[in-house]
Amino acid sequence: QSFEGALQAKLPGVQVTTGSGIAGSGAVVRIRGVASISAGGDPLYVVDGIPITQDYFLQGNGGAMNNNPLASINPDDIESIDVLKDAAATAIYGSRGSNGVVIITTKRANKKGLQVSYTGSVSTSQPTALPDMLDSKQYVQLYQEAYENDGGTGQGVYWDGVTNTDWVALTTQTGIKQAHNVSVAKGGKDFSILGNVSYNKNESFLVGNSYDRTSMRLNADYAITPKLKASLSTSFSNGINNRVNTAWAGGLGAAMSTLLPIQSAYNPDGTLANSPVRDQSLRKWQTAENRFINGLTLNYKINDNFSALVKGSSDYMILLDDIYNPKELINTTHAGNANRYGTTVNNYNYYAQLNYSKEINTDNKFTAMIANEFQSSTTSSYNKNEDDRTAGFNVNSDSTNATYKKFTNADQQWAFLSYFTRLGYAYKNKMFFESTVRMDGSSKFGKNYRYGIFPAFSVGIRLSELAFMKDLTFINDMKLRGGWGKTGNQLIPNVYNAYTLFTPDPNNNAYDIGGAGNAIASGFDISQFGNSNGRWETNTSTNIGLDASLFNNKLDIAFDWYTRTTSDMLTQVPIPRSSGTGSIPFVNIGEVNNTGVDLNIT
Repeated sequence: QSFEGALQAKLPGVQVTTGSGIAGSGAVVRIRGVASISAGGDPLYVVDGIPITQDYFLQGNGGAMNNNPLASINPDDIESIDVLKDAAATAIYGSRGSNGVVIITTKRANKKGLQVSYTGSVSTSQPTALPDMLDSKQYVQLYQEAYENDGGTGQGVYWDGVTNTDWVALTTQTGIKQAHNVSVAKGGKDFSILGNVSYNKNESFLVGNSYDRTSMRLNADYAITPKLKASLSTSFSNGINNRVNTAWAGGLGAAMSTLLPIQSAYNPDGTLANSPVRDQSLRKWQTAENRFINGLTLNYKINDNFSALVKGSSDYMILLDDIYNPKELINTTHAGNANRYGTTVNNYNYYAQLNYSKEINTDNKFTAMIANEFQSSTTSSYNKNEDDRTAGFNVNSDSTNATYKKFTNADQQWAFLSYFTRLGYAYKNKMFFESTVRMDGSSKFGKNYRYGIFPAFSVGIRLSELAFMKDLTFINDMKLRGGWGKTGNQLIPNVYNAYTLFTPDPNNNAYDIGGAGNAIASGFDISQFGNSNGRWETNTSTNIGLDASLFNNKLDIAFDWYTRTTSDMLTQVPIPRSSGTGSIPFVNIGEVNNTGVDLNIT
């Protein structure tokens, strides 16, 4: 249901750890190991040139599951996935590529005429391994032995001789999964357009848990003039996650641990007893995500040597987390309690690039590029709670009601500004050189170290084109390559790292540093000390690789040796304060090194 799962065991140096298997859960992707303590370790995901929002903790991790920001991307839309791993390859993305880059290209109309296609699938979902639980007779026997060995006499535990509840069976199921995808493509002389509609319904192996996604996409390309071309990528997705408590939050974990087979799922009056079965039956928990990802690119060929590209994109997301607890579940006199946690993320990106290409002669080719990029993100959130409701908030009608959309929490904002250049040289299709220098600025750091400069370069020699290699006929292609580069990491929560923050003190105490009588403000407490000297976490990597195609292209080998050192690692430090514990948001400390080998034989 989520495309990152398709990368598992496909690429050397890329580790994909699947989640719990519940509907809507994500996978953890790490490229060449973990390089940070507290800063993010996830790669940058770029969809049709658009860096997307990918905060897994937008709504915390309620119910033992984080938000999966990639679940809204329909795998059927994807044409190809490319993974960039070393600093020389990711340098064009600057600091955001410090943990690698996953480039997703969606399908576009590439043939003339009209094409209509449909794909569909139906499958089942089951847990791969369940514990072999004791039945009531076995449990009573073992309990009695332990009871007597501990000095007990008589009957150690009461059992009616009839009740034999399989709690695991009551909380798990065989889920039905179905996916349907319809696309229409039309290609012409100066234009092409592709539209796609898909529906995906995933029931997990947990009773009551499912994820439904409806998505639409429109990709279009149009040659406005022979020199000016426009490309549009736009998509909308609606995901509804019907959730249940999982693991040790009171779901399957409780069924495997705290509940006993001698206990009945029902009370004597026929109502459900307190258990995960009761929780799954009575609690209504639904997370809805509406997401719009849009991008427009203009590409203008100035002359034979110069071309320009301008791109604007946005990623707009609305998340609604609704929980309804009826009175039977929370033992109240009123009808029930409804809770809504709403989050809106508006992320937009601007990009401009000027390219230069010159063939000095048939042996020498020179390329150059300068570019500027700006990205800004605003996250708004609100909480809504109501008692005495007979039902929860409606994910459709209530989401448009201004009463429920009133933002009650402070906005979280950050911005990102970059300038960069790249130079490339190729000699006789034998030797290649490329260098990149990028200056990144992030509002997450103070003015002292807001900007970082990150260089990178790479070289390549096509050994198969050298004279002494021509006689080795079993070698079809062989290339030796190497690279070195630095990238920065600013993937820390937007906690306004450089600023000292105050919170009201309910006891009206003045903050006192170290008990020295240095009161700062009566009625306020410092919740965070600003760190204006916080700076970029830096990754320095070296990569040496060999690519070979042998025996009439029947055997392909890709080998890489790499080493990566992360310095000035960002981490949080707790500090005592008068009404609890605050923190210096993020400080730079220590370093870590990753060294390894990637090998892919096909």
